[in-house]
Amino acid sequence: MPDGDARFRLLADNAPVMVWRADPSKACDFFNRPWLDFTGRTLEQELGFGWAEGVHPDDFDRCLAVYTEAFDARRPFSMQYRLRRHDGAWRWLLDNGRPYENGGGFAGYFGSCIDVTEMKQALDQRDELVAELTHRIKNTLAVVVAMAEQTRRTTLSPEEFHPNFLGRLHALSRAHDALFRQGWIGTTLELVVREALAPHMEPGRITIAGPAVTLPANRAVALGIALHELATNAVKHGALSTPAGQVRLWWGEAEADDQGQAWHLLHWEESGGPPVPGRPARRGMGTQLLEGGLARQIRGAVTLDFAPAGLRCIMRLPAGQGLA
Repeated sequence: MPDGDARFRLLADNAPVMVWRADPSKACDFFNRPWLDFTGRTLEQELGFGWAEGVHPDDFDRCLAVYTEAFDARRPFSMQYRLRRHDGAWRWLLDNGRPYENGGGFAGYFGSCIDVTEMKQALDQRDELVAELTHRIKNTLAVVVAMAEQTRRTTLSPEEFHPNFLGRLHALSRAHDALFRQGWIGTTLELVVREALAPHMEPGRITIAGPAVTLPANRAVALGIALHELATNAVKHGALSTPAGQVRLWWGEAEADDQGQAWHLLHWEESGGPPVPGRPARRGMGTQLLEGGLARQIRGAVTLDFAPAGLRCIMRLPAGQGLA
C-alpha cells in the first residue's frame, strides 16, 4: 500500500479537476497531473510562484491580491482569472482555495480549478442579450409614446384615435416580427415591405420587386411604420380605396452619387385610384413620419409627389449600411 502522501498524489492526479497545494509561506509545493497537462509545463516550473507566470497580465495583480489577502486572513477564497493553456490560448479558470491544518496548526492551502471559459462566455452573452433587450424595449416604448402623441395631435375626434393608433401598433408589431425571423441582427428590405403590407396584399393590387437589401434592426422598424402609413393612406384616400387601384413598390441595385456614396431608391407609386387634389394643406401623421422622422432615421431623403394620377414616394436609402 502506498503511504499517505503517495495516496494523496494518486488521488489528485486522477481527479477530474486541477489541484494545487501551497505551504505556509504561500509558495505552491504541489500541482496535480491535470494542472500540468493544462499548462504544458513541468512540476518544477510551476512550483513556488512559477505558476503565476501563466496568469494573464490583466488578471495578475487582482489574482495575487485575492490569493495573498485570503492567505494572510486564513479564509477561503474563490476567484476567476485567465491562465495560459499549453496551446497558448487564454482560458478562464474558477479557482477555489481553502486553508487546512496538520497536527493542529496551519499547514497551507488546498485549491482546485475548473475551466469555465464556455460558461463565462455564455453568461457574458446572456448579459449582452439582456442589455440589448432592455435597450430595444426602451426604444419600442419611446416609439409607442411618440406614435400615441402624434396620433392624438392628428386625429380629429376621440372615435378616430382608437383604430388609427391600433393600426400603427400592429405595424410596429409586424416590423418586430420581421426582425424576429432573422434573430434580431437585421432583416431584409423585402421582408419588411411584405410584413408592413400584409393586411393589404390582395392578388393583383400590390406588386413588389427588387434585389436583396439588408437592413439593420434599429432602422427597419421605422421603415415598417412608414410603409404602414403609406398603405393606410392608400386604403382611405388613394389607389387601394377603389377596386381598380394598384400600388407598385420597387427598388434597384445601389447607385453611387457624385461623392461616391451608394444609395438604394425605394419607389412607391399608386395608380388607378381617385384623382389626387394635390398636397394637403394640413400635414397628417403619415406625412410627418415620412418627410421628417423617417428621413432622419434612414440618414437619407424622402420625397412625396402628390401627382394627380396617384401618390408617388421615393425613399433614398444608404447602401452598405442599410438604414443605419
